[in-house]
Amino acid sequence: MTFTFIEPKTLPLEEGFQPFAQVENEIDYDAAMRLPEGKSCGDCVHCRKCCAMFGHVPTDTSCDFYPSRFRLLDQPSATAI
Repeated sequence: MTFTFIEPKTLPLEEGFQPFAQVENEIDYDAAMRLPEGKSCGDCVHCRKCCAMFGHVPTDTSCDFYPSRFRLLDQPSATAI
């Protein structure tokens, strides 16, 4: 039995074509998933669950859920008992 390799077809791209260009009135998912400036998964109330179940690390700066489920972790004050 003989096998013949067939070259895949390549289509010419139009000049200036951007495969992931933003379309008017389309949601910018990349921006929607980004965490607030200076924040990471470690600053979120869901950090332990996401790191355990979905493989995130506390230094990640984007959320895998849409819309982002990021909620700032309330730090207990030093004076609270």
